[in-house]
Amino acid sequence: MADSDGGLGALLDFREGIVRMEGGNSVRDAARGESGVALILVLGIVVLLSLLVLSALAISQSGGRLSKISRDRIAAAYQAEGGSDMAYWLLSEDIRSHRNRSLEVDYDLEAEERVMADGRLRSLGEMDGFSISYRIFDAASGLDVSGSYPEKKFSLYAQEASSRSDADTSEAAKAFIGALGDYVDSNALIRAVGGFERDNYAATGKSPLPRNGPMQYREEALWVPGCVRFTRVDEYGIVSSFRLISPRGLRGIRGKSNFFATAPDDLALWGKLSPDELDLVLEARRSWLSTGGRLGDSLPPGIIGKLRRSFSFNESGYYTVVVDVSGVTDGARRVFTNTLRIYSRLQSSRVLRYYDWRFLQ
Repeated sequence: MADSDGGLGALLDFREGIVRMEGGNSVRDAARGESGVALILVLGIVVLLSLLVLSALAISQSGGRLSKISRDRIAAAYQAEGGSDMAYWLLSEDIRSHRNRSLEVDYDLEAEERVMADGRLRSLGEMDGFSISYRIFDAASGLDVSGSYPEKKFSLYAQEASSRSDADTSEAAKAFIGALGDYVDSNALIRAVGGFERDNYAATGKSPLPRNGPMQYREEALWVPGCVRFTRVDEYGIVSSFRLISPRGLRGIRGKSNFFATAPDDLALWGKLSPDELDLVLEARRSWLSTGGRLGDSLPPGIIGKLRRSFSFNESGYYTVVVDVSGVTDGARRVFTNTLRIYSRLQSSRVLRYYDWRFLQ
């Protein structure tokens, strides 16, 4: 009996040992599983923190760049305004010193550099890391679309196209003339050719056009259907096909378009120049820009006669100053323009009147 009890005890001890061994393996397996999950969580947290740090750095760097761009643009704007004042002062001094404002200047005979509305690129040098240059143009240029009948100024486009048997351009010009007339006239009657009134503008999402009165600024013409075909925008983004419309209370800019500020297409149209004649005129003007002198010395009398009948070769007293400021190292750029009337020294009670003032870039 004792032997049987001892054998049973040994068997029980053996089973308990197996259970303990199996239980130990289960604990170790569970521990290993928990360690793997914890490692994944730690790695995920590390990756997340890394992404957050990188995002913060990127945002900080981007904010720094944007802040620098903003500072540079503000600094360039101040330089542009200062450059405009300097250009105005230089021009005023030239007007004070030289009563003859003919632009046909022989620069070889001049004792000092002239500052005139000739469109030449002039430099004011560098200041605080910015390069400053400017051009001066005569503001009496382009078609005058002010007043109650601006459409009459475009009749020449239709006539010229008809003379070339260009039916498409002729019809487009007539349609634009009709739409422009409807834009400024005070009635709601629609014109037979190209008519475009309130209902038409409403249908194209341009209500409450038309103005039904004289345009207050030249860019309004771009709202008139068909205008784009007869409009030129210069390198500065100015609608230079049309003359600046004077603000209320200021005298209008009148007179012939200045020859040196007129675009080639308009030279040909208004001067009634053939393609060969236009080539000669443009070459003479390029030569004049580089060396000065009188155009009459390099053009046949017939061509110079056409030009003098259609264009002015003298300053009108109205000037557009364009100042271009560029960063020497970082490329920041601002372009500023203003148009003003400068009175001569004989009109001592007045100095100047501003007509336009804005940043183009």
